[in-house]
Amino acid sequence: MAKVALSLGSNLGDKRGNIARALSALDRGGARIVARSADFRTEPWGPVAQDWFVNACA
Repeated sequence: MAKVALSLGSNLGDKRGNIARALSALDRGGARIVARSADFRTEPWGPVAQDWFVNACA
């Protein structure tokens, strides 16, 4: 079985909920989540004004 690390992030709406729903969808699709990082709040960068991100790794 392959092992992967996924980088997840959201800066729209319910950011933490978006990440949780993405992990749930992966689980329902047959992926087994064996570990998950804490959430990290990160500042956006670049020329477009946008809200801060919530990021995690699984």
